[in-house]
Amino acid sequence: MKSRKRLESKENEKRRIESQIASLEELSEKRNQEIKAEIDRVRRYQLYQKLDNDSEEIYERSDKVDKIDKDITKLQLDDDFEYKLLYLEILLKEENWDKADKKTSEIMRQLAEKQQEEYWGTEDFDKIPCCFFCKIDKLWQEYSDQKFGFSIQLSKWRKYKKKIDESFDVIKYQKKFAESVGWYKTNKWLSWADERFGNNAKMKKDGLLPIPPPFKKDMSHSVELMPQLAKKIEECQGNHFCSED
Repeated sequence: MKSRKRLESKENEKRRIESQIASLEELSEKRNQEIKAEIDRVRRYQLYQKLDNDSEEIYERSDKVDKIDKDITKLQLDDDFEYKLLYLEILLKEENWDKADKKTSEIMRQLAEKQQEEYWGTEDFDKIPCCFFCKIDKLWQEYSDQKFGFSIQLSKWRKYKKKIDESFDVIKYQKKFAESVGWYKTNKWLSWADERFGNNAKMKKDGLLPIPPPFKKDMSHSVELMPQLAKKIEECQGNHFCSED
């Protein structure tokens, strides 16, 4: 994987700089000993200047190591997510919708640093890189024959959306949208615990999956967050992250 190669490159760079720092620290210790032994004032002053320069260079290189450490951590996370996306793809190929949905929830919660059943805000959607968000969306669309995916949910959301005015019934509108994707039926919010929800998955009801944030059992919370999800999709599409490869 590309991230693995980048990770190895960063680790090699880190080792090289750490070796340079060790050499500089050894040189600084040598200069300290020379300063103690030097009687000539001018010579001592010159050694102090060199020691200051060594200390400044050590600081700069240490700062580089800190930045590389952050890059390595990010690349390790990217590598981990790429493996998880591969597993998600396997589940989708097998049409194991339930497990694929849970894996999607796991990946997105980890990216957003959220716990199960925890509330989501706009800032949490912002934490998810578009590259991963769009990859998840594409995988769901590809292996469901364009029936599932966040983009499919967005198209349904736009279809049912109306201009909000004084007579606009938000709750009624949300429920109509939820019915259209199979999250709500006969005055009841559905979930994987409900047989009717599983049947909707088998029939590939458009937009049913994946269940979007905040991944709670009560799907009404996901409907309430549709504006934030729509904004995230549009942002990623606008930046061409979700365009065809």
